[in-house]
Amino acid sequence: MSILNLLRGLNVEVDPVRNKVEITGLRFLYVCRDLEKYIGAKMLYSILDNVSYSRLVFSMFYLPDFYHAINTLLTDPKFKRRIRSGRELLAIRTELEKIPLIANIKIINETEPNAIPKLDKSKLNRIFNNIKLFDYQDKFIDDCVWKSKLLGLNGYLLDAPPGAGKAQPLYSKVKIPGGWTTMGEIQPGDYVETDDGKYAKVLGTFPQGLRDVYEITFKDGRKVRCDENHLWKVHFYDWKLPNTCDDGYRIKSTLELLKEHERVRNQGKYLKIPLVTGIDRPSYRDTDLPLDPYFLGAVLGDGGISCGVVHIHTPDEEIIDKIKENLIPECKITKSEYVESSCPAFTVIRSSQEYGKKNQVKEILKDLGLMGKRAWEKSIPEEYFAGSYYQRLELLRGLLDTDGCASEGSIEFSSTSETLAKQVQELVWSIGGICKITQRQTYFTHKGVKKPGRVSYRLNIRHQFPESLFHVSRKRANVSNDSQYCRHGIKLAITDIKYIGKEETKCISILSEKKLYLTDNYIVTHNTVASISLMEILGVDTIIVVCPKKAVNDVWDETITRIYKEPQPYSMSLPILHGPSKPAGFDINDRFIVCHYESLGKLNDYLKSIKIPNKRYGVILDESHSLNSHNSERSIQFRELVSKIDPIFCLWMSGTPIKALGTETMTMFATIDRLFDKSVYKSFLKVFGISGVYAISVMAHRLQLVRSEIKTNGSGVEQYTHKVKVTLQNGADYTLKTISNKMIDYVKERKEYYQKNAKKYEDDFFSSIEVYRSRVVKGRGDTNFFRADLEDYLSKAKILHNGYSPTDPKHKQYVLDCNHYEDKVIIPRLPNDVKKVFRKAKSVYKYVELTIMGEALGNILGKARSRCNADMVKQLVTDAKVISEDGEIYQSNLPDLILNAQAKTIIFTDYVEVVKETEYQLKLKGFKPISIFGETTSGNGLALQTKIFKEDSEINPLITTYKTLSEAVPLTEANRVIFLNLPFRSGTYEQAVKRANRIGQTLDVDLFEVTLDTGEEPNISTRNEDILKWSEEQVALILGKKLPEENKEILHGLIETSIIEDKIKTGIDTVTRVASKFLDW
Repeated sequence: MSILNLLRGLNVEVDPVRNKVEITGLRFLYVCRDLEKYIGAKMLYSILDNVSYSRLVFSMFYLPDFYHAINTLLTDPKFKRRIRSGRELLAIRTELEKIPLIANIKIINETEPNAIPKLDKSKLNRIFNNIKLFDYQDKFIDDCVWKSKLLGLNGYLLDAPPGAGKAQPLYSKVKIPGGWTTMGEIQPGDYVETDDGKYAKVLGTFPQGLRDVYEITFKDGRKVRCDENHLWKVHFYDWKLPNTCDDGYRIKSTLELLKEHERVRNQGKYLKIPLVTGIDRPSYRDTDLPLDPYFLGAVLGDGGISCGVVHIHTPDEEIIDKIKENLIPECKITKSEYVESSCPAFTVIRSSQEYGKKNQVKEILKDLGLMGKRAWEKSIPEEYFAGSYYQRLELLRGLLDTDGCASEGSIEFSSTSETLAKQVQELVWSIGGICKITQRQTYFTHKGVKKPGRVSYRLNIRHQFPESLFHVSRKRANVSNDSQYCRHGIKLAITDIKYIGKEETKCISILSEKKLYLTDNYIVTHNTVASISLMEILGVDTIIVVCPKKAVNDVWDETITRIYKEPQPYSMSLPILHGPSKPAGFDINDRFIVCHYESLGKLNDYLKSIKIPNKRYGVILDESHSLNSHNSERSIQFRELVSKIDPIFCLWMSGTPIKALGTETMTMFATIDRLFDKSVYKSFLKVFGISGVYAISVMAHRLQLVRSEIKTNGSGVEQYTHKVKVTLQNGADYTLKTISNKMIDYVKERKEYYQKNAKKYEDDFFSSIEVYRSRVVKGRGDTNFFRADLEDYLSKAKILHNGYSPTDPKHKQYVLDCNHYEDKVIIPRLPNDVKKVFRKAKSVYKYVELTIMGEALGNILGKARSRCNADMVKQLVTDAKVISEDGEIYQSNLPDLILNAQAKTIIFTDYVEVVKETEYQLKLKGFKPISIFGETTSGNGLALQTKIFKEDSEINPLITTYKTLSEAVPLTEANRVIFLNLPFRSGTYEQAVKRANRIGQTLDVDLFEVTLDTGEEPNISTRNEDILKWSEEQVALILGKKLPEENKEILHGLIETSIIEDKIKTGIDTVTRVASKFLDW
């Protein structure tokens, strides 16, 4: 047969019935060896169903991967010089490109993004309520429909991380070392000046193209330019719904804002946006300034510096006492008896009367260009605007204490210096206040003639916490933090919106301590609209949404109610809150069915109980990484759902579609690609369960075909990661050496125990089976079906009992089959007292070594990690060492980390026990935390608790577990996230970060990673970082993303040389070997 194949010459045949590709007519020895150089022997021979001297057979599903491997060998310089079968590979590639699927892949690869056909989306304007898609959403729909049609797919992946950049016109000015440049000139690698006076490297630039730009003017004179798609959180009093918690806020795009503005202005009313106020970073973030800000403010407010002497006129001793606290030691301030004034005068003089010494305050004022200036020439030196929030606030306090007016809740400041007036306005803006300038012409009389004097600039100031703007008690007493603005938040009225024209826009990403621009507030969006739009374009009759529980009401309930002109009937797995009142439940006749992942079983049970109408169904999976484990209950239930309704399209949506390995895409491919048949199901784990760099690149290529990545630029704010090192007296208890020794002893003990009690567990297993068998016989007349299934189960369980191998694909499948049969068939029919016995006995009977390792991981490593984190929290509330992102080291503690945040704080951990301990410790310190975890989230508990955290200003921090709150819930009320332990998967970490750093965040986000400090000795806390980095690298490779250089040298083989395997130094060879295999699996 081989000789005949060679005589016939190269031939490629596709069997559409069996979904197989057969290649014959060449000597494949060197072809296979060359393919091994790229994808490795393990992956190659897992793809191939049959390989001989002159014949290759493989599944059609792997055709894109096989073609990609050949094309890479022929085009990549790394391989091109090393291959021996170049002519054969070229001939195979030529024949493969004649197959329609590969021809279409070539079309996709060679088509420019702008050449992708545009779909008619006019339908959306007819059905949606003033909803306009963003450009990237519009492009995604075009890409999705075009690609999926060419590839024959009935589904697609939307890789859409929460967050979008803030585009600015190219002419916007940007401060750089030594001067100014424009946004259009900025390039990666350049340095720009941040508002803390430092220089930050530009990490990336993101051209946003030609966009319609609008200028929005606010009541206090500030302006901001943005494109038509920007979304604003806007307040209008008439929008409040009576007898509800509705606060009158709505999310509006710039275009919608323009229409609403014109409507309400005709009524003499205003739309308003909220402003953010709060304390800034602690004093270690202060900038080095030549003079104390409060003192400089007092000098500029009511000081005399024009006659060679520094005077301050004030009747308030509090001001002088405050100045004395931080006046430079070379000088002192004393009451002057020589200055003629109705107001007491104080003079700054040298501390030492030594001859030749200069007055350093005067010298500094000269350097600042202020000495000798008269009232109308005064100004604030530019470097003071680079100070921290606290320094800027102190500067303003000095100005207002000396020359400000506070009466009946009103705050005013006057100056004859136009420059100083505008600078004070900017100062107020920078700390979250509102400041409007009016001007008045003054007059004076000279020799009986009235003459015009200097223009007086009067500033009217409003702040959410006006008492904080004064040190002087008599002025502070005239204002109150109990006004309506304090209770409900200060809002800034919009006075004008005008179209500027089409302009090129651009975003930059920089490595800086503070953000540059403070006026682009509350930009919020969500890709629910894009997914629904896609389903509408496809002509879907019923849209089934599967999402996390917390997104049912907060995201989908609200979206479905809001976006349509005509109300859409929908049912959900939770009671409807935003639309017409409706209890939890499903109705196949509704336009939408929204179900959270944990209720997929209930949805499938409902579908079993009815006759499913013959309609066009579409499925949207929100946070689809919830199905990354192919053998999880929810993945099994989802595949069952798809098989029941046979949807025309499944849209998978996730910001972190892959958490570590390519096998996490298994359920996705099984539900979007009809070529994924039973034979592929068996081989997929072997093909893509490999962590080699080149093998993973094959998955990266495959994902590019079925995936659109929305490249957003986050929330437009900066993110900083700080390390928190905690030292414990009992830290040695948690080193890897200590834990590994404990595990060795534990494994020995458990092995002896199970050897001694093997007969007992085997008897328990079979006696439980007999109980099940008797209950089945007693409950049904015809038991043949159940007997056949039971015998199949017992046969597979016996094979596992006789020699379980975690790396054997057949054994892996037997494990899945047995687990499913136990959970769905046997256990539900057992009495409660027998269930507990059976659950333990079945694991020991099938794979005792794996049971031992599971117990060791849980009882030794797991409990130690939980205790370690609880002990760290007790110490953290007192003292810890913080290493900031820029390398600065300082002492702090958990209460200070929370109090020094500009907004609220979220605390994550893996352990409920640590949540409770953290809550207890913080309550002792006077905090009012809220804890959210499993037992507190039943029903609508999660939505209610997050609402409390968002709306009650006294509730802070929020303490939760990754499992409970790492996805779907936006919490931009917080700008600080504290990780009491790092999760094992980078995807989990990213999702936790995105609770705070997402579109709608207006403050820089600080991340604090807490680990145990045991010096050079590694411990179970710090080792998390290794696993997290490995997971991050795997994700980057699979998704085809670039990694920072510093991440290149991480643990490639961490799974193979696991944290347990390389620490268990024991003579129990069997257990050690099983541990290795288990962790590798």
